[in-house]
Amino acid sequence: MSHPDGKRSASDVGDLLEEPAAKRAKIEDESSAPKLTAEQLEALRRRAEGLDERVEVSDDEVDESDSNNRGQRGGRGGRNDRNKEAAEEDEGERPQGAADSTERSGPKHNYAVLFGFLGEGYQGLQRNPDAKTIEPVLEDALFKIGAISTANRGSYSKISWSRSARTDKGVSAIGCIISAKLMDVPNMVEKVNQELPNDVRVFGVNRVTKNFRAKLKADARHYEYIIPTSCFAPSKFVASEQERQAFVFDGEMRKRVEEVQAVFCGTHNFFNFTSEIKGDDMRANRFVRRFWCSEPYVVEGVEFVTLGVIGQSFVLNQIRKMVAVVVAVVRNRQHLDVVRGLFVPTRERNIHMAPGEGLMLREVLFTTYNSKMKDNPINWEACIPELENFKKAMIVPHLVKSVRKGLFVDWLNFWDDFPMDYDALKQRYLESPLYEKDQKRLKWQEQTAAIEASKKAAAAAATTVAAEAK
Repeated sequence: MSHPDGKRSASDVGDLLEEPAAKRAKIEDESSAPKLTAEQLEALRRRAEGLDERVEVSDDEVDESDSNNRGQRGGRGGRNDRNKEAAEEDEGERPQGAADSTERSGPKHNYAVLFGFLGEGYQGLQRNPDAKTIEPVLEDALFKIGAISTANRGSYSKISWSRSARTDKGVSAIGCIISAKLMDVPNMVEKVNQELPNDVRVFGVNRVTKNFRAKLKADARHYEYIIPTSCFAPSKFVASEQERQAFVFDGEMRKRVEEVQAVFCGTHNFFNFTSEIKGDDMRANRFVRRFWCSEPYVVEGVEFVTLGVIGQSFVLNQIRKMVAVVVAVVRNRQHLDVVRGLFVPTRERNIHMAPGEGLMLREVLFTTYNSKMKDNPINWEACIPELENFKKAMIVPHLVKSVRKGLFVDWLNFWDDFPMDYDALKQRYLESPLYEKDQKRLKWQEQTAAIEASKKAAAAAATTVAAEAK
């Protein structure tokens, strides 16, 4: 007999016990509950009738396949036991100097952690069991100071660990963010830096809302690529040796670089700028807000410019290939249609990535989050002097050393040995639907500009007439 509340009465249990063995076995097989013996069923009936207080079920008598289900339901031997086992396993691997991390407990709060690192010697930021990366180094330091408990160590899901961006091998950062639910530690920044190597630094921590996730709340990422100006000198294919030796990165050259960079702005198919996505995959479409070039500056006798780029997100290797294309088009004096041809989803394999040593994650923007959290926004202004010092002391000197070792010369020589087919790329663009689409857009922009100019001229004329009338 069924009941609206889904419960069975004592008579129902008795009816179940009186059913044929075959039918009872079928019911037991279809149930997600552990297999019970006849004695246990009798005890269940007695409990339903109020004759016994509880039913004892031994873990040894429960089928092993049900153990995970029982743990998820919070039964005996469930999550608490698994956490205890995980803690015992971590105990043997726990670094020296972290003895009080096992005893310390308390409420966790969600934090955004601002940190930077020199990418040399690391194979990226994100955790990888087979490689040396940044995240385990930072997690280990947080564990040692008691911000992460032994039970939660190594389990990013338990503390809602979320990274704002990924980085390639050798790429550095001064504005990377992770969010995680950490236990409060007085002077957290100072203490965690004592446990970190010199090439990884935490600059600040900021309490955030409990649902904040660095990856999901980020509106945009700001990267910088620091490159020697000599990379923009004309190639041997378009200039004499004397002309190349006399090269100067002046205002005209900077203007030319930014003309090429402007083609990348907006939404485009960056299929040719990565290796993991097919041409018709929507994930290849990315929006670039800005792409610009700084004034030249000199560090230890080497002249550099910084190419800054801001975008919502980037596919694997996209920025390094964007920089490579800018350099190739400028130094070979090619038409901007070469860049547009690369947005056609036909594979171009001769895009040789710029070296990872020049790329740096500068900042992660949380504009939308800050607009809603005006009383407690994510604000790192107080940290800027320290992160700039880290950049000057750790990242730039390493880059200068790489330049003097010939890293960029070797890269440019490889470009010269295996160039892109510039003529084919231009033709590809002219024959693609992109060309017609761009022509319509340019015509619309010209018409809009003409209308705006006409409005300004009419306003100026009206102002002149009004002035004469007075």
